[in-house]
Amino acid sequence: MEIKIESLVSYEKIKKHPDAVFKLVDKNDTVVILRNNQPAYVIVKYEAEAEKAENNNVMSAAQGTAAEAPAPKKRGRKPRNEASQPARQAKAPKKKVEKTPRVKLQDAVKMILDETENKEMPVAELAEALYQRGLYAKRDGSKASAGQLRSRVANYKELFETLPGNIIKLKLADQ
Repeated sequence: MEIKIESLVSYEKIKKHPDAVFKLVDKNDTVVILRNNQPAYVIVKYEAEAEKAENNNVMSAAQGTAAEAPAPKKRGRKPRNEASQPARQAKAPKKKVEKTPRVKLQDAVKMILDETENKEMPVAELAEALYQRGLYAKRDGSKASAGQLRSRVANYKELFETLPGNIIKLKLADQ
């Protein structure tokens, strides 16, 4: 962008004499507004810019085919008539996904402990076994923590017993 010296205008001049600034825009096609002796704004004559864009499109079309030249972007809202909108496609029917029923944590613990030889297991190993076999996972998909297991087992004292050393034992197996 080439800027002529006479196209530099102070900010105060556009505030006091806007007509004189617009005459300069008509004459030079571009005016740069200076604020604190630094370029702050550019005023461009609209017609001159449109012609330059059109010339650039013609030049790029000459280098390639006319179909390859980018079309100038139109601003604003698109018309909402029927002809401008694409035909709507029918929606595909939703497939029913068979969800496996969620197993409650206490039921999953009972299943694991029931399969062990002495019906007991350390809490950390129990949590890992539940996760590895896919019997129980938290809603975010992560493994249940040992603390969560201990809390749930404490709520079901009729089913489970907590032994020293963080070991959970199934009570029903004894009876």
